[in-house]
Amino acid sequence: MKIASTLLLLFTISFSFGQKKVLDHTVYNDWKSLKSQIVSKDGRYVSYEITPHRGDGYLYLYDTKNSTIDSFFRGTSAEFSELNDFFVFKKTAGFDTLRICELKKIDKKKWPKDSLFILRLEDRDLKNVALLKNFSVNETSNWMAYTIDSNYVEPKAAESKKKKRFNWFKKKKKKEEPKKAKVSSDGNYAYLFRPSTEKKIEFKNVKEYLFSPNGEFFIFKQQQKVDDAEEFKLVAYDIYKEEYFTIDSLKTGISNLSISKSDKFFAYLATSDTSKVKNNTFYLYDLKDRQKYIYLDSTSIYIDSSLCVSENQPFVFTENEKYLFLGLDDLKRKEPEDTLLASEKAKLDIWHYEEKRNQPMQLVELVRDKKRSVLQALNLVTFELVALENDSIKASSSKFLEGDYILGRNDDPYSVDFNWDFPFAADHYRISLIDGDKELIKRRVYFGGELSPSGKYYTYFDKKSLQHILVDLDSRKEECMSCQSKTINWQQDGNGTPHVQYPFGVLGWKRGENEVYVQSEFDIWKYDVAKKNLTSITNGQGKLENIEFRPRTWNNDSIYISSENSYLLATNRTTKDEMIYEWIDKGAQNEIVKVYQTPHAINTVQRSENDSTIILRKSSIKDYADLFLMDSNFKKEKRISKTNPQQDEYNWAT
Repeated sequence: MKIASTLLLLFTISFSFGQKKVLDHTVYNDWKSLKSQIVSKDGRYVSYEITPHRGDGYLYLYDTKNSTIDSFFRGTSAEFSELNDFFVFKKTAGFDTLRICELKKIDKKKWPKDSLFILRLEDRDLKNVALLKNFSVNETSNWMAYTIDSNYVEPKAAESKKKKRFNWFKKKKKKEEPKKAKVSSDGNYAYLFRPSTEKKIEFKNVKEYLFSPNGEFFIFKQQQKVDDAEEFKLVAYDIYKEEYFTIDSLKTGISNLSISKSDKFFAYLATSDTSKVKNNTFYLYDLKDRQKYIYLDSTSIYIDSSLCVSENQPFVFTENEKYLFLGLDDLKRKEPEDTLLASEKAKLDIWHYEEKRNQPMQLVELVRDKKRSVLQALNLVTFELVALENDSIKASSSKFLEGDYILGRNDDPYSVDFNWDFPFAADHYRISLIDGDKELIKRRVYFGGELSPSGKYYTYFDKKSLQHILVDLDSRKEECMSCQSKTINWQQDGNGTPHVQYPFGVLGWKRGENEVYVQSEFDIWKYDVAKKNLTSITNGQGKLENIEFRPRTWNNDSIYISSENSYLLATNRTTKDEMIYEWIDKGAQNEIVKVYQTPHAINTVQRSENDSTIILRKSSIKDYADLFLMDSNFKKEKRISKTNPQQDEYNWAT
C-alpha cells in the first residue's frame, strides 16, 4: 500500500510539472532583470528599472503616498534631487536603433543622442532636452547641470552628383587675402538649471564640469581652438552669490579637478607646454578667498628637478581637510628621433630566476607599473610635502583618517615565495603623514594588518595561533583579542584549498577606539581595549541556533562603526531563512531584536535618509528578486514590482 501511494504521489508531481512550459534558450531574450533601485531622501518616491535581456526596458517611479506608479520607456540613470523636488533621468535612443548604427559602422559621433527628462514632482511638470551628453545633480541643493552635444550634425542623405559643365572662358584669379585664424571649440553648451524656479544659466565651450561637495560652486573647464592650437580656461560660478570668477586661463591642458569637503580647497593640474610632450604643474586654490595657495612642479623646492606631479594618481582630500594625497612621477621627456622603423627593431624579454616577480606577472603588470607614482601627503596647514613611499614600501591614500598615520606594506622580502607560498606575506609599517617616518610594526604578516583610524592601534590575524592580535603602537605591547574563546571558529571555509584559510576579519572600531569589532563564523564580537575583555554583541545566539550574523551599514560614509548606522543580516543554516535584526548598543551590554524574517535570500536593503521608508529585494528558487516596500520598522510590507510574471508558467526548479 505504501509503495502504491508513493508511486501515485510521484506521478501526480511529475504530471503537475509536466503541465508547465520547458525553460530553454528561446525565452532568454524576454527574461527581464530589475536594477538601479533608489529611494528619495524623504522616502516618498522609489525608482527602479526593469530591462529585458535583449531590447529596451522601462524606468518606473512609484509614489508611496498615493500608491501610484509611472513608467518611462527606455528611461535609465535616474536620480532624485537633494530637496526631493525633482526627478531626473535620461532616455536612450533605443536598442534596435543603436544596433543598426553599429552594424552599418556609422561613426559614433553621428549616432542618435540620448535625451534628458526632468520631472518636477510637485506639479508633475515634465521637461525634456535633446542631444544630451551628460548630467549631474547637486548633492546638497536643488540645482542640477547638464551638457548638450553642440557639435552634433544630423547625417544627411546622399545627394546625386551634378554633371560639371566645361567653361570656355577663363576666370581671372582673385587676389589672395590673408588667412584669418580659425577659432572653434570641441566643447559643448552646459546649463546650470534649477527646476523649482526654472532658472537656467548657459555656459559655452565646456569640456568638463563639477559641483563642489557643499554645493556652493559650479566649476567648469572651457576649451577653444585657434587654428589647431588648444587653449583652456578654468572658471567657477558662485551659486549663492551668482558671480563668475576665473581660476586659471591660457593653458594648453587642465585635468585632475578635485575639491575638498567644505568647498575651501580646489586642486588641479595645468600646463602651458605647447609641445606634444607636456609636464603638468600642480595648483592648490582657495575657492573662498579666490586665490592660489601654492604650485608644485620641477622648479619647486619640495620636488626634485627630475620629478613632477603625476596625472595617474587621483587627488584625495581627507575628510578633516588636514591632508591632500598626490603622486610624484618622472618628468616626461621627448624620445630621441630614430631612423629605424618599428618593424626593424628587435624586441627581447629577459628574465632571471632571482628576480622578485616572474616574467608573466611582469608582463601583466607592465601597464600598471608605467603609471605608478610615489605617494605624497601635502599638509594643508603648513603646505609641506611629505614622501610616504620608497622603492620597497607602498601605501594607499584614504579620505577616512582621524590621525596622522597610514599603513605601509613591503612584500619585497617574500616576493620570490609568491610562486609557491599562499597567502602572500608582507612587512607592515606605520607611516607618519607629518614627517614620512616609516616605523616597522610587524614582519611577515599573512592576514589582515590594519591601523585604527587614529593610527594608535594595529590588528592582524596570526597564522600560527589562528587568533586575532591587537598591538598598542605607543607601548608596543601585543595582546590576543580572541584567545579567551578557544572554541570559536574565526576562519572562513576554503572549500578544501590547501592553505591556511582567511579569517572572517576585523570589522572596525567604535568611536573613541575603546572597542574593536571582530567577526566569527556565527557571531559578532567586541573587544574592550581597556578591560581586555571579549564579549559577543549577538550574545552567542548565532552558534547556539546555527545562525550566521553579519553586520551591514545604512551609509558607508562613516569611519567608525555605530549601532545607529547598522543592522544585522542573519541566515539560518538549518531552514535557510534570512532575518534582519536591530542592534541596540547599551554600552556594557548589547541587545539584538529580530525585526524581519523571510524564507528568501535578502539581496539588498536600502533606507531613505529620513529613515521613514525601507526598500528590500529578496529571492528564492521560486521567486525572482522583486522590490518590496516597508516602513522604518520593517512593517506594512508591499510588493511594488513584478519583473517576470511569466516565470510561474515555466518548469523553473528543474
